[in-house]
Amino acid sequence: HALQGPDGDLQRKIRESVVHGQEVPGEIICAAVAARLTRADVLAQGWVLDGFPRGAEEATMLTGFKVIPHVVLSLQAVGKRSASAMSANKPNGAQRRRSSIKTSDSMQLVRLQVQKDEEAGLVAHYSLGYGNVVELDGTRSKWALASASQTAAAEAIRKRCAHYRRFAEGKAYLASGLGIPLAQLQKKRSEYGNYCPVAWHMQGSLRVARDMRFAVIHLNQVFWMASEDYAQQFLDNPEVFQMRPLPVELPSLIRLRDRSAPGTKIVLEGHCPVVLGEKNSLLKEQHYVVKYSDKLFAITRDGLPKFMARPYDFADVELPALRPPPRVPDADKVLKTVNALGKQTGAKSVEDMGTLVSFLQVSVGESVCRALLAANRQRAKHPTRSAKASALLVAAKHLRKHNPLNTELEQKRADADWDQFMKELQLPTQLGELIVQKRLAAESEGGATWGSIDQRRYQEVSGEFDAMFAAGKH
Repeated sequence: HALQGPDGDLQRKIRESVVHGQEVPGEIICAAVAARLTRADVLAQGWVLDGFPRGAEEATMLTGFKVIPHVVLSLQAVGKRSASAMSANKPNGAQRRRSSIKTSDSMQLVRLQVQKDEEAGLVAHYSLGYGNVVELDGTRSKWALASASQTAAAEAIRKRCAHYRRFAEGKAYLASGLGIPLAQLQKKRSEYGNYCPVAWHMQGSLRVARDMRFAVIHLNQVFWMASEDYAQQFLDNPEVFQMRPLPVELPSLIRLRDRSAPGTKIVLEGHCPVVLGEKNSLLKEQHYVVKYSDKLFAITRDGLPKFMARPYDFADVELPALRPPPRVPDADKVLKTVNALGKQTGAKSVEDMGTLVSFLQVSVGESVCRALLAANRQRAKHPTRSAKASALLVAAKHLRKHNPLNTELEQKRADADWDQFMKELQLPTQLGELIVQKRLAAESEGGATWGSIDQRRYQEVSGEFDAMFAAGKH
């Protein structure tokens, strides 16, 4: 049936291969299958392919003849029952299953591995290109698999009919399940490109969407949605979410080979604008370079999604007036940096140069100011130290806690030391409040109460207070 007449070209090529004992080329088989599947009787009744196509190459050839299954069923199993890929469809489909030929265990395993290799490319071809793959549990019984296959085919037909009805009524409809190639969807993108119009309209967020399952077609244009919920909202009111156009300036990633091109100077001295805007701190890790508003920004890996979604929140941040010099790996380079600063101002040596104070002010001035402010806010005296020593300890521990050069282990130790010191500063106040509460409870008749919980807390605070003096801490 698939041959083009008794003396057709397909018939001749297949006959030549058979007569010479050669394997029939894949393109000839695909052409013969396509010729049969495009006949009127098959188009009217539908088709199911079992064991074909056998891999991504034949699937690509079959697609070239515009033969695309409505649904592809992929069996996921374990061991010898595993991973036969099936595609089934009604009215269109392709199906694969494991052979029923009984062979040795070793031969079964070899065949299984070959089939797995072929199946991966086959499933990827239909899943990434058309989004029509449904995975089934291959360990279930044949009756359960038959029922699941019929359900998947029926659901594909139902979706397709629903899409046709919405198209006839001039409404928006989902592109998934229609067998539309990804390349064709990209060609018909709306003015929003791959940005989700619902996220932009409701949140002002430039969310990039690339999932074919949530692509919506409206008035012969494709709108990409970031989630199923956004897709449903757009289907209900497509006109509403097209009222807010995208901004003229959009962020774009700069390729690695273009970073060294003339005029590609990165602003903010290479510090990440997201970290600077959210945490008011400096972080210089150039994982990505993004162009926005005619400026180049160095973005960290964690900051990239935030910047790409809301670049206008971070594009205008400014560096602090006082900031440390570039980090250097060793002391020799530190000395060279100091000498360079001295030469810029005409100083002859580090000892007599007047810029040493400026260097210290730029490098550690801001951190010292924050530490002194922390000591001023606390205004607490440590039980074993004088007021001056307590204030210096607060400043020193604050500097250690907020040292940007801390390793992860050093940071944990500094945090624990700071928390313990703050707890000790509060011990006199807590102990005094408990003593007053206990005295009032003893003097009152039926008024203030002193329970077992209060007594236990009193003993704990007293023990900690006494332990400070016994251990000679700090």
